[in-house]
Amino acid sequence: MSKGASVLRENNIRRILSFLRNNERTSRLDISNELGINKNTVSIIMEKFIQAGIVREMGIQEIGAAGRPKVYLSLVPGVYKSAGIFLKKNTIEYAVTDYRTCLLDKGEVSCETINVNGSLAMLSAVCKKLLQAHPEIIGFGIALPGIVNQHSGVLQYAASLGWNNVPIRDAASKEVSVPVHIINKVKAAALLPNEEIVQTAGLSTFYMSIGESVGGALIIDKHAYDGDTCTAGEIGHFVVKKEGDLCNCGQRGCLETLVNSERMREQLEQLLQETGRNMKEQLEYDMFRTAGYYTGSSLAKVVNLVNPSFLIIDSPYKGIRAFEEGVLDTLENETLHFAFQQLKVLFVKTDSAFTKGAAFASILSFESTYTLNKF
Repeated sequence: MSKGASVLRENNIRRILSFLRNNERTSRLDISNELGINKNTVSIIMEKFIQAGIVREMGIQEIGAAGRPKVYLSLVPGVYKSAGIFLKKNTIEYAVTDYRTCLLDKGEVSCETINVNGSLAMLSAVCKKLLQAHPEIIGFGIALPGIVNQHSGVLQYAASLGWNNVPIRDAASKEVSVPVHIINKVKAAALLPNEEIVQTAGLSTFYMSIGESVGGALIIDKHAYDGDTCTAGEIGHFVVKKEGDLCNCGQRGCLETLVNSERMREQLEQLLQETGRNMKEQLEYDMFRTAGYYTGSSLAKVVNLVNPSFLIIDSPYKGIRAFEEGVLDTLENETLHFAFQQLKVLFVKTDSAFTKGAAFASILSFESTYTLNKF
């Protein structure tokens, strides 16, 4: 086989593996039609998958006397698993998922992140323990706060941890034989599939996460855009109130200081103490409406600059009318009319987003390098 033909075949294998992940039940004909791959090529590749125990046949559907029966196919459950880890202040959270990111196992362990070497040793031990418990794991994704260089495997800076230039990937890889992939926590969560978004070529999504901190990620063709210094997407550090509180980044009035979940709880409690609980409903509405304004105003700048197809706002404020109205009204007022009319805005609240996202990042990395010798 020529080099060109070999590359093409390996690319077809990766595309088919991805298609199987996205479709719980399919057929050789469906794969051929959807991916535009020759039927014979699909049959050869599927036979190899079946022989390797990766795919199984699930029964036959008759399609009429004039047609051939459709044989359904599916990935073998549990044949591939992935592990996601989220390292945050004094805690290591972990999750093990199947190849479709369904949660199989999760937990957390304590660590003193002020002790960098001790935390790295604990991280390595967690990876080792998970691989022993789940030998089907094909890789680890490690989600981290701060500035993360995925290529070098180094956490360049994390204010919440007080860490600078820490070689996370090397430390986590010491006790395991599978690849380790590190990624910013928000970029990891942004990669997770959303059932309301049909992936098409050129599709772009801006994902925003609001929790203890605020961050964002631009996803183009299922890849998170890092930027030149791995700081792309830092919407939490848009200055929206010039005389506001001091942020960890050194600026004042960052979006993060105004809408993070802890700040919102503290603000509400303070207002209730000052005005009385009989005003709670109105105070909550005003507070979330203002938070929606600040959030929408920041997102409007993103929309005007990069014109994404979708905005996903992942926060504990999903379903709070005042917040969602504040975001949407401000977006409409501060973006170009045509862009807003075409924009699709989704409010979500994703459980275990950082760990599951890290696991999915590992799956995507696995698929991107899948080769014939893995059969």
